[in-house]
Amino acid sequence: MHYAGPTEGAMACQGTGIECDGDTLSLSLHVAAYDKTQSKMAFFDPSRAQDFLFISGTKMRTLAKNRESPPDGFMCPGGWKVLVEYYDSLSPSENGRLPEPIPA
Repeated sequence: MHYAGPTEGAMACQGTGIECDGDTLSLSLHVAAYDKTQSKMAFFDPSRAQDFLFISGTKMRTLAKNRESPPDGFMCPGGWKVLVEYYDSLSPSENGRLPEPIPA
């Protein structure tokens, strides 16, 4: 089961018979995005929506698989190198077969 947020949490409580009183506090989450004006990740500001770039996990994996770099400040260079090397290790070798996994 995937968690869909505080509303689902309250409904799950009701469904199991757990008392959900009005004192239960739900925390809102702030959306983070890449701030192009500051060249780093920051909390999204709707009043400056044009200044932000949303980079999904799918977009990150595609960049790594294609050996492309994300914007400066998006991720530490060492971490990005690890991700690119991981996707390189999944590429078929010259004989068309995937390399054997290396035990951790």
